[in-house]
Amino acid sequence: MRMPFSEEFRVTSPYGSRIDPFTGEKSTHGGIDLVGVDTTVRSVVEGRVLRSRIVTDQSSRTWEWGNYVSIQGDDGLIYYYCHLAARAVEAGETVGEGQPIG
Repeated sequence: MRMPFSEEFRVTSPYGSRIDPFTGEKSTHGGIDLVGVDTTVRSVVEGRVLRSRIVTDQSSRTWEWGNYVSIQGDDGLIYYYCHLAARAVEAGETVGEGQPIG
């Protein structure tokens, strides 16, 4: 599996317990937030795009994701790419490992 950026990146919020940056309360972060020098986000696996959308409804459990893409990899796992500035793929498309998705 490759990383989602072609150049240097850093972890801005790891998986696990943390102080929520929005509420200041202790919470569990269910993902890993990364930021890269290159802002193009690439698929880490080959697979099929399940969703490519933006969530703005704050009553949705996933509203903090904003622009996001989910890909079901050929390995059967689902990969989520959230907080994207833009999306470069549509639901139903097949993507290759390393292909730009956002």
